[in-house]
Amino acid sequence: MIVRLATPKDFKEIVKLFSKLDEIHTKYRKEIKEKISLDRYKSIINDSYLNPNKVICVLEENNLIIGFAIGFNKITKNHLLYKDNIRGYVNYFLIDEKHRNIETARLLFFEIEKHLVEKGAQIIELEVYSFNKKVLLLIEKVGGYTSKIITYEKRVN
Repeated sequence: MIVRLATPKDFKEIVKLFSKLDEIHTKYRKEIKEKISLDRYKSIINDSYLNPNKVICVLEENNLIIGFAIGFNKITKNHLLYKDNIRGYVNYFLIDEKHRNIETARLLFFEIEKHLVEKGAQIIELEVYSFNKKVLLLIEKVGGYTSKIITYEKRVN
């Protein structure tokens, strides 16, 4: 099993996994469209290749991509509240369910964190929907992450 930076050749395999992630979100989040355009994936993935503040990593076994993570760094300067810093954000993360375990999660997190830190990140954050209990438990077991902010939502119509 290897973890590496993604290349444009990986696009189709990443899209397959990415669409699984969106299916999960669609099931639980009513504001997400039921049919998601290929343009969404093209935009996010291509931007991850081209933008120097972004990174996309893949987890591969037997020449098959079984997981991916996309992250970016955000620079905060002269903020009225926060000290200057560079924060890494892991905003998309999925490992195929058949391969999802602590070992594969650690491998993929370590790789994306490494690249974000190389690009200057001092802190790494990630967001997981509260309905995604399996992933929340997995992240706790991976280690190093603590809950920072809890967002509550109320539907009004």
